[in-house]
Amino acid sequence: MLGSLLGSASAVAEPTYLPVFHEPSLVLLARSSHAAIPALVRVRVFPHVGRYVTPHGEDRKTRELRIRSAGPCERITVASTTPEPMVDESLVVGGFVNFRLRCQSPIWVEREAGLKSYAYEGEIDVVTARDATGASFIQAVNRVSMEAYLRGVVPTEMDVNWGVEALKVQAVAARTYALGYLPPGVPGEALGDFDIDDTVRFQAYQGLRRVDPRSDRAVLETQGEILRFGSGLVAAFFSDDAGGVTESSASYFGTPLTYCAARREPFLDSESPMSEWSVQITWDVLTNRLKVAGKISADDRVIDASVSQSATTDGGRPLEIRYQTAQGIVFRESVATFVTTHRLKSRFFSVNPSTTDLQVQGRGWGHGVGMSQTGAWILTGPLYQWDYRRVLDFYYPGSRLVVE
Repeated sequence: MLGSLLGSASAVAEPTYLPVFHEPSLVLLARSSHAAIPALVRVRVFPHVGRYVTPHGEDRKTRELRIRSAGPCERITVASTTPEPMVDESLVVGGFVNFRLRCQSPIWVEREAGLKSYAYEGEIDVVTARDATGASFIQAVNRVSMEAYLRGVVPTEMDVNWGVEALKVQAVAARTYALGYLPPGVPGEALGDFDIDDTVRFQAYQGLRRVDPRSDRAVLETQGEILRFGSGLVAAFFSDDAGGVTESSASYFGTPLTYCAARREPFLDSESPMSEWSVQITWDVLTNRLKVAGKISADDRVIDASVSQSATTDGGRPLEIRYQTAQGIVFRESVATFVTTHRLKSRFFSVNPSTTDLQVQGRGWGHGVGMSQTGAWILTGPLYQWDYRRVLDFYYPGSRLVVE
């Protein structure tokens, strides 16, 4: 049980402050030689601020939080362990907010009104931390086993109606992906320390909120299974929909991985609900954005745009978008910037200019590297009937499925 991992109260160290994260993809690639599955995953579940808040929404009140559990519980501090029949308290910065809560029933972390609140298995650390400016806030960290963590991840990342076999694909990919972020060895005992958070920056995790018997079965029937390539761990990237052609890690992340090469998916584009999408961006909107960015002068405007069909990524995505202004100026912008700024579903698109706007016609959703979740659903469905091992072998060719 998780409780045995903690040991005595004296094993709990003083809280540490919020660590600075590197770009997730680079961390994952750097830790590809991880040895084994740790006994514990440490997930920050509060607060959600900054760029990465999906699927939870942004916390505007980070200095207060409510914690409750039907118990029985143990409250563990640096100095003592105190039994409590139940817990229900509202915490604020300035009070004593440095403890670990271990309960025999789920622990609720309740955010401000209007935002989602979740119950969790395992333990919850609640500490006072500081941001880069020195401002104090409350931080909550869920300490939970890998398999219990996956019970929350799999049904959040994939529709449970897609079938157990597709959910098994997600379970193995999610387990392998998470492992890439966890430090080797025994997790530290310092209050408030964490390795990942619960947003799409890593993997979407909502505690017990979406737990479902179908995804539980997928996690259980793949327990301990991860993907390896050679002696190392697979960087098991996945996205919603590859648009019919997966992208290479070399093109997207700048790091070539044999098992993350671009390849055509073995089904018709029309079988995917994201086989095509379109967005219209008016020339006025485009012009104003580029003026704010300092790309064109105040008295100029964009009148044309195009993407090269020859200068593309390994997976056929364009690399740059070319603009022409009314004053005859021609310049280029990276597709990555264009997609992020206009919140497009993917980089897999073409453009068609009209007199009033730029029509963007695209395919897929997400970066397209590694496993396509929609592809896994299609391939394990009644038309193809692939088992999860075959799907994993397709999306991560050359990898080995092992139990650890």
